[in-house]
Amino acid sequence: MTNSTTKLVMNETAQRILLSFHSKLPKKTKDLIRFYERGGEQPTYLCLGEDATFIAEEYYGTLATLKTIGKNNNLLDTVSVTQQKFESVIRDLLLVKRYRIELYTSIKGRIKNKWKLSKYASPGNVRQFEDLLFNGEQNGETDSSLMGVSPIVMSIKLGRVQDKRLLGISFCDSTLHTIGISEIVDNDQFSVLESLCVQIGAKECLIYDNKKLSQEMEYDLKKINEILLKCNIVITEKPKKEFNTSVNDIEPDLKRLATKKTNILPLFDQITALGSLQCLIKYLLLLNDETNFGTFRITTFDPMCYMRLDATAFEALNLFPSKKEQFQSQKSLSNSSNIIFNNSSLLNSTNLLGLLNRCKTKMGSRKLVLWIKQPVIDKKEIDRRHSIVEAFVEDAGMRCLFRDTHLRTMPDILRITKRIQRGSAKLIDVVRLYDVSKELVRMKETLLSFEGEQLELLNKAYISILDKFITPLLKFQKMIEMVVDLEKTQDHQYLINYQYEEELEELFYKREQVAQDIKDHAKKIKNSFKSLAADKVLFEKGKGTNYYFRITKVNQKHIKGDRKFIVLESRKNGVKFTTKKLTKLNQESVEIEEKYEKKQQEVVAQVVRVCKSYSTIFDIVCELISEIDVLSSFATIASDSILPYIRPTMLEMEKGTIILKESRHPCLEVQEDVNFIPNDLYADNDSSFLIITGPNCFGKSTYIKQIGMIILMAQIGSFVPCTEATISIRDCILARVGAGDRQLQGVSTFMAEMLEASSILKTATKNSLIIIDELGRGTSTADGFGLAWSISEYISTKIGSTTLFATHFHELTSLESKIPSIKNLKVTSTISENTITPLYKVEPGSSDQSLGIRVAEIANFPNSVVDKAKKKHKELQLKKKESILIDNVPDFKEFSEMEIEEKKNSENEDTETGKELILQFLEEFKTTQFDKLSPREAFDVIIKLKTNLLKEKNTYVEKILEDSENMKN
Repeated sequence: MTNSTTKLVMNETAQRILLSFHSKLPKKTKDLIRFYERGGEQPTYLCLGEDATFIAEEYYGTLATLKTIGKNNNLLDTVSVTQQKFESVIRDLLLVKRYRIELYTSIKGRIKNKWKLSKYASPGNVRQFEDLLFNGEQNGETDSSLMGVSPIVMSIKLGRVQDKRLLGISFCDSTLHTIGISEIVDNDQFSVLESLCVQIGAKECLIYDNKKLSQEMEYDLKKINEILLKCNIVITEKPKKEFNTSVNDIEPDLKRLATKKTNILPLFDQITALGSLQCLIKYLLLLNDETNFGTFRITTFDPMCYMRLDATAFEALNLFPSKKEQFQSQKSLSNSSNIIFNNSSLLNSTNLLGLLNRCKTKMGSRKLVLWIKQPVIDKKEIDRRHSIVEAFVEDAGMRCLFRDTHLRTMPDILRITKRIQRGSAKLIDVVRLYDVSKELVRMKETLLSFEGEQLELLNKAYISILDKFITPLLKFQKMIEMVVDLEKTQDHQYLINYQYEEELEELFYKREQVAQDIKDHAKKIKNSFKSLAADKVLFEKGKGTNYYFRITKVNQKHIKGDRKFIVLESRKNGVKFTTKKLTKLNQESVEIEEKYEKKQQEVVAQVVRVCKSYSTIFDIVCELISEIDVLSSFATIASDSILPYIRPTMLEMEKGTIILKESRHPCLEVQEDVNFIPNDLYADNDSSFLIITGPNCFGKSTYIKQIGMIILMAQIGSFVPCTEATISIRDCILARVGAGDRQLQGVSTFMAEMLEASSILKTATKNSLIIIDELGRGTSTADGFGLAWSISEYISTKIGSTTLFATHFHELTSLESKIPSIKNLKVTSTISENTITPLYKVEPGSSDQSLGIRVAEIANFPNSVVDKAKKKHKELQLKKKESILIDNVPDFKEFSEMEIEEKKNSENEDTETGKELILQFLEEFKTTQFDKLSPREAFDVIIKLKTNLLKEKNTYVEKILEDSENMKN
């Protein structure tokens, strides 16, 4: 507890009741925050104890906001959050930090007030806070860091098929009323599950609790939990029995939830996935709310239809804002009352979403987020997107009309239709759909004005669909024009046209008559004061429709003693009074106004019910508009860029060719004061494994990551930052980022390298892109080199994936002469007497190994240190002459090329056997389940493996181990 001595303003009884209730609640988890709502005209929200400290530090930046509650030794810290602040805090806690929320409210009892849980939310289950989280869409405001964020919760059921791991998976976005199911066969690293988690963007996952499980299932569950944590997914444990179901059990539930056009029959082929869905439906309480019935779009999802990314690649390529960027954006939102969507500051963002998101609509941003998570692998679809982007690039007029006119005021159609389906829509929602329906005609005219060769494609993709729906929507427009007072909408008043309904019209005229009677009565009373000017008698309106008169205290003598005037109150600003007739008129006005409002709401409800029949049309229109928004956004980036963005030539997967000329990192080149150096890449099936060497900070990491980002951009439909690009479609991008690099802080152990490398080897195919940014730095140099060598050899000879391997092991470059598909690249620099200047240019060849000593000389290291380093370097090189490692340094200058060639040709059977022994050692190490062993048991296993290796008395193995010890010393 803090040293705060400021007491919270709350009477002692209320404090005692609150503290008593709080103390009896179950012990909370670290990811749970509890709020207590204090009612009133301006509600405030209290947090107590450690929750109060967290809120004060995280959202106010100071503990000075803390106050205390209670007395004597029963004091507890508390912080008070205003309504406006509460909304931004809840958004950040649920959607960014992924906490759980409990909201308690006070209820009146016979003797005393009590507290009860009124709302609960978790990162994937935000239904009870939905209006609060997304209310920015009502007024055009939103948080730019939460672009496309959807609270998706997934559920996993474990199974077996032909002795292989089968995962039944379901996921749901309860705010957009979508459900997906999938069944996947996975390996022991659960790499397919990892890709699926990335693709769907789940925030929370339901999984078995660890009770009464078999040893095998317990092991799998532990691995799955590790994957979920790696993907930053909140884990919610449920009893295993809740995942059990049958077709007969779940079929009625699916029929209730699914839209009329959903075909649920194909779902029954995936009974394991339906078991996970049974648990999910129960957790979200979907069947408890009848407004959910008939509103959910339920589909099957196949992760193999999209490019797969592992979590490391997802983070290494900087595809989305980091947590820090999200928090800073959310913080700025909470300090501003008008943050407009798609803030221009994102143009200098270091993440791909921030760069590409020029979308004008919220639904466009959601579509972009989905595309980045799910790059397509179908060449026809990729070419289609590129052709549409090309059309928008070529026709600047069409592009500007869409972005500055058609899309500029477009509402979030999908969320509106979901509110209509639930019956919670307001008249403003209906009017916005009316505006959309009118805009469709203008959009069609703009598309028809296009004269390029892509007109046929635009007709198929958009014009024909608009044609199909424009006519049916004419009836919708006529209904709105008849029912809604559209003139009033210009003043942001959304009312039913009183002439639409007979009873409403009658009430309207009664209301007008009473208003006129009040006005006439006011004029009569004002004129009744013969000795007081009419402008000295004020006629004012209070709360509701209550009118009254007011005069100054000086003039109150004019009403004193007159029975027709009734004094209401006397204050410094004057004396309020009324008359019996005005009181009666006020009462009539209130009664008529209540009847009028009630009738208005009845008609609105009728209109909303009618609009529900148009939901399917508007859902399709939403898809169309969101796609146009994204593709025109891509075109805008390509057109506005000073340096060229070009349409890539896409090839089928099996071609294996990737040619990029003058490629650039799309995010880095837009940063201020950055003059980015472009680089080329050539890779095909005959040169698929590229080893990049060079000093740290000279551009190796940037180079390999920009290649990954460019390929992903191409497969989502964007133009790419190159002067020429030919790209064979990749089925997945897998990454292993160096242990000491910023992307994996806190995961810098050799075990992490082993697990990630193993996952890559089991997941990659010939059509994959592998990015390796340093490997083997988590262990001794010799062990690390051996691992890097073995993995390079395995990928290049057994898998054949396109691989970019940035490494500090210069000895690996000798693989170029042993394996035809391996090629060496280096980052260049210029060396003068006192400086080494990085050129950031990537060229064929391998870098200078002795550059480190040269850097030490330039940095003015003591001469004794430099001399000793040179001596040690020379000793190591001489040792390499005597060892087989000389074979790994083809450019070693102490020997002639002939000597090196002779050494290569004389490699004997003992060397080959030694390599096989090392590979066998690594394989046994990889398959050992260290996570089930105690530290002592793990140590014993490693010693045993090493002992068995030494028993073979292989000279190659012994030399490797000897060099390892020498390098340690």
